[in-house]
Amino acid sequence: MDFMQAVKSVYSNYVNFQDRSGRGEYWWFILFYFAAYFVLAILEGMLGLSGILTNIFALGTLSLLLLLG
Repeated sequence: MDFMQAVKSVYSNYVNFQDRSGRGEYWWFILFYFAAYFVLAILEGMLGLSGILTNIFALGTLSLLLLLG
């Protein structure tokens, strides 16, 4: 499973409690999470925002991270 397939799989199967994610899917999604968080943090610094984008992203993705593991 490559990077894009893993991210799409996590977002499309987040209500599927029947299966477990594979090791590759998990680590690709963790890489996506940290990369997106890093990009949002840089964007916030450039725009002068005080954590709004990263907080929204973190709260929106928290349930996916808990369900993925």
